Amino acid sequence: MRTLRAGSRGASRGFTLIEAMLSVMLLALITTLVLPSFQSVYVHAKLKDSVRTFAGTLRFVRATAIGSNEARRVVLNFEQHQYQTKPNDIVTEIPKSIEINQQSNDEFGETEPLGIVFYPNGGSSGGQVLFHAGKKYYLVSVSPITGRVQVQSIAASEINAA
Repeated sequence: MRTLRAGSRGASRGFTLIEAMLSVMLLALITTLVLPSFQSVYVHAKLKDSVRTFAGTLRFVRATAIGSNEARRVVLNFEQHQYQTKPNDIVTEIPKSIEINQQSNDEFGETEPLGIVFYPNGGSSGGQVLFHAGKKYYLVSVSPITGRVQVQSIAASEINAA
């Protein structure tokens, strides 16, 4: 039987310092290349979550208006990045990384962002709210006749053309 002595070439000696340094450099390179794509995925996920939460709130407020037989409102506050349901005053924060703006919802040309009112008959004041982060845009539309809430992903070229 053959035995190995300390210092002989046949024994496993582990990694050399150069091999360890190359491994660390390769790991650092991969991290710097992959990390920006994860950040954009995270921002897009936060945007989708905010849009879905807002649309769900609008649908809930509409159902509450019908069930209580009283008008209900969702008021947007752009400066504080939040919206609030009226009259029960539930405030929901929108992440600062997401830009929002409201299109005019008044047929008489008033452009002040007052929010969206839902009536007991299911109708609403109507309106559109645009959510935007990075290169992604979502438009939340509320029909004035039916109060239906609709969410659509739209291209940046459609925004710039309007």
